[in-house]
Amino acid sequence: MTKMIKFSMPLALVAAGFLVACGDDSSSAEEPVSEVVDLKAPFEMITAKAKYSYNSKDSTLIIKEPVCKEGSLGNLVWKAFEEEPDTLKAYINKSTITLIEDDADPTKFQYDGSKFPVGLWMDPEYNNKSFLNGLRLTSDNMIQEVFRFDGNCFLKDFYTAGFRKGNEALEEADSVLTAFYMRFRAPSDTLDEAEMLRNIRVPDCDAMYLYDDLVKVSIGEFTPHSGDLSVAYGDKVCKIEFSFRYAYNEQDCKAAYADWQDDKGTNSEFRFHDYWRDVTYDDYCIEELILAMKKAEGIPLKKDASEADVAKSLANMVVDLVVGGMK
Repeated sequence: MTKMIKFSMPLALVAAGFLVACGDDSSSAEEPVSEVVDLKAPFEMITAKAKYSYNSKDSTLIIKEPVCKEGSLGNLVWKAFEEEPDTLKAYINKSTITLIEDDADPTKFQYDGSKFPVGLWMDPEYNNKSFLNGLRLTSDNMIQEVFRFDGNCFLKDFYTAGFRKGNEALEEADSVLTAFYMRFRAPSDTLDEAEMLRNIRVPDCDAMYLYDDLVKVSIGEFTPHSGDLSVAYGDKVCKIEFSFRYAYNEQDCKAAYADWQDDKGTNSEFRFHDYWRDVTYDDYCIEELILAMKKAEGIPLKKDASEADVAKSLANMVVDLVVGGMK
């Protein structure tokens, strides 16, 4: 079954499309109202895009996913559409969608919309949870993978309602938070989970504090496809901006491939999904923050890594901490 469909059963969650204001019946089935996300209200972020077509006469749904891969000659191959798109059957009965591909077991979705297939398709298992993944089909024949937040205080809900509570959608974010926490410890330290949980405080919708408030990660602004964050240690504050990359866009494909070429020692095979984010930051600010933190806390420097590499790693980790699990 197409990758675009597989993810939603369910995708590992948490972070250019449209924001949909949840709870507004006039807009919930289609596109949007505002580009800026309110972290104290429901919102969506778009993590992937493709094209689709639907024939209501025979219920045929064709999903045309993009191609972004390394070719057999070692060259980058990009196409807006696969040569052989996935063909499925999609039926709706009241608010339940049944999706069928060949002899595979049917896949079920909950539907929120007024003109099928346009609208939001949701995994019914996550219909009553604050964090979920779904598919949004638009009237201009775009199909989008979306991360959806249906709570009322993003980071607080993420930590108190989802983190380490058995929500499969937050498993990846869980592991990223653990890695981020250990980033500020000496290399010889082992994880004390109880201690870590005591050392994390999330009093607001847009900020997370660690180590008795010495380290702060905060959200400046989110749009459905980008955002800006900051990481602070003491009085030192560094801004980090990110945007989602979409294989559907040729320039995003090229940028992901260029990052992989710079990183071949880590990943021997190019996979667009591994380079889903474009992150920008001030190298000097991050490096100074890391050095100040290590000096103050007595954390030894790693002899085998340059400060530039460490800064890049930390900047990416901050983005992954807040939005990485959306992918």
